[in-house]
Amino acid sequence: MKHTKIHLLLFLIGLAFCVGVPDTVFALIVGDNNSFNLNFRFNSPGARASGMGGAFIGLADDATAAYTNPAGLTILTEPEVSIEQKIGEYENIFTLYGPPNSQDFTETNSGFTFLSLVHQTKKATLSLYRHELINIRSEDDFDGYSNYVRMERDIMAVTNGVGLGFKVTDNLSLGGSIGFSQLRYYCTTGVFNDTSFSPPPGFLILIDGEDISTQLNLSLLWNPVGNLNIGLVYRQGPEFKTTYDSFDYNTVDEIFELEYTTKYTLKVPDVYGVGASYRFNFGLTMAADVNYIEYSDLLKDFRFPDGSTSFGGISSNDFDVDDTFEIHAGIEYVFDIGSTPVAVRSGYTHKPDHRIHYTGSDAGWGNWAPEGDDDNIFAVGLGAVFSEWLQIDGAASFGDFEKEYIVSLVYRF
Repeated sequence: MKHTKIHLLLFLIGLAFCVGVPDTVFALIVGDNNSFNLNFRFNSPGARASGMGGAFIGLADDATAAYTNPAGLTILTEPEVSIEQKIGEYENIFTLYGPPNSQDFTETNSGFTFLSLVHQTKKATLSLYRHELINIRSEDDFDGYSNYVRMERDIMAVTNGVGLGFKVTDNLSLGGSIGFSQLRYYCTTGVFNDTSFSPPPGFLILIDGEDISTQLNLSLLWNPVGNLNIGLVYRQGPEFKTTYDSFDYNTVDEIFELEYTTKYTLKVPDVYGVGASYRFNFGLTMAADVNYIEYSDLLKDFRFPDGSTSFGGISSNDFDVDDTFEIHAGIEYVFDIGSTPVAVRSGYTHKPDHRIHYTGSDAGWGNWAPEGDDDNIFAVGLGAVFSEWLQIDGAASFGDFEKEYIVSLVYRF
């Protein structure tokens, strides 16, 4: 009875943290080209999954399954909590009037990016989770075409949700989750006439909007034979409304005058995923996922800053972004050092270009909104289980455009 009360207390404390932790949350918009390439986190959270290249839909056997594949929650037999800490750097591109005036800049990310608590009932397994869909910060100055640009942006998107998994048969589980996504986007872009950046900018763009929406996940996990598992998942991206403001600086009155305000719809892409994993009897596990990401959702209600669908003979239909297949693959090998199980991991992710780009015949616009490049990301990881209740994992991943360092902890009651 005493242990039961302790477990219940820990669960309630975790519940209060999961749904009550204050967040400064930011929304997303495609109103200017520094937002044309956003690093959404569609891959699986947790250092264990990250060390395996994010391939976890068909494995889904710890508390991170609340987001990756809620059906996998049925694998867990005891209450547990998982928490993830991440530090990341992401290379992006800003174009004022196109090359040679394109500038690379670095976005950073750090903090607790995932939290999940799992509790079992007689009929199902319940999870409460907090997941960061995006969290980036940057502040840069650019020179270009006799103008000088200062840009600052702080973007964050957080979902607090409830996941549920239940067994249909001994070999088949179904799961789902629903979350409330809170987003807010803050971005300022000021255009100056000289390199000192000291006078007020002659032109200022301000994006400062927020909204709340729902997010839905549906999934299954199937064990057709032996140690082979197959998982399927559908993640419905939330949809938000936000505002884009543009100001001109009146040098006579020395004030900013609002030129126009435009309302936008942001539809975060839907994701369809399939994954498979196989455990060999000698401690080796192999896993692979394929995610189909509908980045074309970003073009829903896509408009120019003045709210129109055409500008200077250019149509908003002249911009495109490709739906892509994102591939994840990884391996894990577990062996014992004394009485401590230790795991080494390696993985790979192919992340195709998903930048909004111009497809028309105007060379200037083509330079302003060019296509991006694919990224090949390699990962390594290490983990250990200390006694039966504590697991600590670490991972690092390196690509041409991103670097991430992750530590996660799993505590089993």
